[in-house]
Amino acid sequence: MSPKDEGMNPAQILLIEDDQDMADIMTCFLQLEGFMVHWVDSKAYALQILTEGPLGVPELKPDLIVLDLWLDDENGVDVVREMRDNGAIIPPILIASADTDDAIRNAANELGARYLRKPFLREQLLHNVHQLLPASAA
Repeated sequence: MSPKDEGMNPAQILLIEDDQDMADIMTCFLQLEGFMVHWVDSKAYALQILTEGPLGVPELKPDLIVLDLWLDDENGVDVVREMRDNGAIIPPILIASADTDDAIRNAANELGARYLRKPFLREQLLHNVHQLLPASAA
């Protein structure tokens, strides 16, 4: 069942992606599926909204994080570790990247994250999102 079905609250997805074109495409795919997408383009802003909330609003509690592997020369795996170290409650994570390095994939797996290789089809993104979301949010 999709969140766009009547009577369901949409799942909250935090998209952390520094490439605006890619963020626009992913946001469109996810919103058309009925998800509520909150896009940020940096680790700093992601940390802020996960721990303090956007612009004074209570912190965002996303059901899923979709994270680009490379943000301003930072490794997405390290970003997740820092989020956890700063006390952010981390939901399931989908890491998207064109990088094919096995070490990165293994590190993502150690964090319990799923890895999706770019470029990907809309169906691949949505399949992974539905697989990772808790049954109550999917």
